[in-house]
Amino acid sequence: MKPVIEFCKTNLENGTQKAFENLNKDPNLDIETYDCLENCPTCAQSLYALVNKEIIKGNDPDDLVENIYKHLN
Repeated sequence: MKPVIEFCKTNLENGTQKAFENLNKDPNLDIETYDCLENCPTCAQSLYALVNKEIIKGNDPDDLVENIYKHLN
């Protein structure tokens, strides 16, 4: 079963778009977007994604991608 990576559309607009695009190229991941992931405080303060329902943050899009792969390994 592929890991599920979920992005909030608002967070995509706030800076995670590049991370989304990079991860979306990986055929071993299931990438999804939602209007809201109901993590508004996190969304307002940092770049993040849900990885199998767990919040993973990054300082910038590249750091987010790196942290997601670290979490998966």
